[in-house]
Amino acid sequence: MTSNGTGALNGRSLREIVAGALTLAVLGGLFAFSYTVDSRVNNGYSLEASFTSVDGIAENAPVWLSGMKIGTVSKMRLDPEYMQAVLTFRIDDGVKLPEDSSVAVVSQGLLGGKYVMISPGGAPEMMKDGDSFQYVQNSVIIENLLQQIVQMAERRAVERKQQSGAASTEPAAPAAPKQ
Repeated sequence: MTSNGTGALNGRSLREIVAGALTLAVLGGLFAFSYTVDSRVNNGYSLEASFTSVDGIAENAPVWLSGMKIGTVSKMRLDPEYMQAVLTFRIDDGVKLPEDSSVAVVSQGLLGGKYVMISPGGAPEMMKDGDSFQYVQNSVIIENLLQQIVQMAERRAVERKQQSGAASTEPAAPAAPKQ
């Protein structure tokens, strides 16, 4: 080692090179893992549903049946002819859905995200790859629902105020005769 400290600098440089190489290896591994982590992306079968509103849904949103995740939203597109949102779902191979099953866009809570919920039907025939749901329930927009509640409360308040004002302006009923 020389008096100017170049020996320490070389050891430090070697550590930095090793740390950088390990970082790149880990990032490469995570990148490879991200493409193989969810086997459902390539497995399963596709189903479609057309909605007038899918507010709050995004690709990769979960698809649930009886409280169990059975797939994901794999694609979203707009049908230009009918001006409807068309969602494509990737459903796990082991899950068979009756043809008369219904699908709905549902909120996880007042402030939560949205997901797709499937309610199974009772038909003996099962849906196949590429089939479409006939029964759909559109997304409920929470803001619109809250606005309706506020408007209903305001109307009730106005009605009560009018009723109490009308009651105070009516003449008092004559007293009953004494006996």
